Amino acid sequence: MLKPFAAGDALPTIYRAYQPVEDYLEALGRAGDGEAPVALAPVDALLVHLLATLCPGRPALVDLAGEATRGASTVLCCTQSRASRVIIRQRAPRGGGWQFFLTRFLDHYEAGGLVPPRAVEFGDATLDLGPRDDLFPAVAPVLVLFAAEGNPGDLVQRACGWAERGPEVVALVAGLGETGACEHLGRLVAAVDGRAAHRLVLARERAPALHSSTLGLVYSRDNPYLEHALARVARLFTGNFSFLGLVKKACEDAIRAADVDNAILESHPLGPLAGTRRRIAELEQALAATGEDCNTLRQAVAARDHDLAELRRRGAELEWLLAAAGRQAQELTGSLTFKAASRFRKVRTVAAPDGSLRHRVLQKTVRVLRVWKSGGLRELLRRTVKKVGWGSWRKG
Repeated sequence: MLKPFAAGDALPTIYRAYQPVEDYLEALGRAGDGEAPVALAPVDALLVHLLATLCPGRPALVDLAGEATRGASTVLCCTQSRASRVIIRQRAPRGGGWQFFLTRFLDHYEAGGLVPPRAVEFGDATLDLGPRDDLFPAVAPVLVLFAAEGNPGDLVQRACGWAERGPEVVALVAGLGETGACEHLGRLVAAVDGRAAHRLVLARERAPALHSSTLGLVYSRDNPYLEHALARVARLFTGNFSFLGLVKKACEDAIRAADVDNAILESHPLGPLAGTRRRIAELEQALAATGEDCNTLRQAVAARDHDLAELRRRGAELEWLLAAAGRQAQELTGSLTFKAASRFRKVRTVAAPDGSLRHRVLQKTVRVLRVWKSGGLRELLRRTVKKVGWGSWRKG
C-alpha cells in the first residue's frame, strides 16, 4: 500500500498519484458497480497532485466531482497529505452503493495517514455557492474539483462562481473533451472570454506530453502563484526529454570516440560486445554510403525529369507551330488567289507540258517580265546586250 505524500516528499509520478484511484476503481468494479459517467485520467490525477504540491501554502481541496466519478476524485483528494483539509459531498450510506463502498475503502486504505475529510451533507447547497468562512478559516489556496457532466450551463455557473470568490480559489474541471466537440468546454470558453475577470486554461495546451489531459482550470487573473506553477509543470514535461536525448547522444559519441585496443576490450567482461559494436559501426558506414548513393540517384533522376519536362515543353511548342502552319495552309488553299493559280497551272500543263519548247519559251518570258518589273526597260536592255555579247564572244 502506497503512503500518502508528505510536504517533504519529491514530486509525485503518475504511478504514485493514480495508484490509489486505480485500486479503488478495481475494487469497485469487482463489487459490481457500473462505470463512472466521467473517467478520471491518470495524467489529470498527476496534475492535481502537482498543483497541490506547488501551492505556496497548504491548500484546501473541495471535491464536487465525487458523484460523477463514483468516488475516484474523493480518493484522489484524500491521498494528498499536503492539503490542510479535504471537503467532500457524500450521501449517507444506506447499506450499499459506491458511497458506502468508498467509506469502507477510505477506512482501510492507510486510514491513519490520510487527510481526515470533513463530510458535507449531499443536500447542502452551500458548496455550490462558494466557500464559507466556517469551512475555510485562514486558508489561502483553495482547489475545487468539478466534473464535466450534466447541464453545461450549471457547470459554468458553479465553476465561475467559485473562481469569482477570490484570487486564491482555483476551479479544476475534469472530463473536458476536444475543442468543438465538447459542449461543456464550449460553454466555458464562451463564458470566460478576454473581458472576464477570470480565465480558462487547458492543461493539454501547456505541453505536448499532456495531450491526453481532460483537465481545465478556471481562476482569477489576479492569482498570485498559479501562472508560475503551471509554467513549472510544463517544464517538467518538456526539459526532461531534451536532457535524456542529450545524455544519449553524449554516451554514443563517447563510445565512438573511445580508442581502446581490441585485445584489451575482448578481455573485459563486456568484451563479447566489441564485435557487435564493430558490426554496428560497419553497418552504419554502409548505411551512410547507401544514403549517399541514393542522393546521387535522386539528383540524376531529378535532372532527367527536368530534361523530360523541357522536351515535353518543346514538343508542345512544335505541335502548336504545326497546328498554326496547318491553319495558315488551310486559309491559303481556300483563297481565290490559290484557286486561280491552281487553275492556271492546270491550263499551263495542258498548253505547255513540262520539257516542251513551249514550256521553255514560257519560262524565259516569265523571267523577262520579272526583270522588267524589278529593273525596268533599261535593266532589261542591259541584260539583253550582255547576254547577246557573251554569246558572240563564245562564238568568236
